[in-house]
Amino acid sequence: MIFSNKLLILLSFTSLLIFSSCNGIKDIEYKGVKETKLQSLGLSKGTVRVVLQYHNPNKFGIDLKETQLEVYANDQYIGIAENPENNKVPRQADFDFPILVHFNPLKAFGLVGLLKSNKIKLRVKGTTKAGKGGVFIRIPIDVTENVSMQ
Repeated sequence: MIFSNKLLILLSFTSLLIFSSCNGIKDIEYKGVKETKLQSLGLSKGTVRVVLQYHNPNKFGIDLKETQLEVYANDQYIGIAENPENNKVPRQADFDFPILVHFNPLKAFGLVGLLKSNKIKLRVKGTTKAGKGGVFIRIPIDVTENVSMQ
């Protein structure tokens, strides 16, 4: 049974390579920040929810997992972000990619002022794993956009 699972994974990976060389796998397209919302703010901990919107132009869906991101506001390091769930990306469709940014307001100089302002330059940088059928590769994420805080 273990041999057949390994063979199935190998065949899936080989099919993916053949498919990508013939048709070309297109990059997922960044569309923008859909939503930003301050979820909590205390003296030692804060959380901001950011929903990034993307489009998958490929004729197949993929899975995203193990997201590791750093977040900057107006070029100032804010904290790390996590994707609280594994995402299933539909084929040829727009999709939301929610992240939770955790930060320490006391360590981020001027952060409270940033969050109270109407617009900030938000940068999200890091990686996520993308794949299908047990075969995953790490892909970079680097997004910068001026967003309004609601």
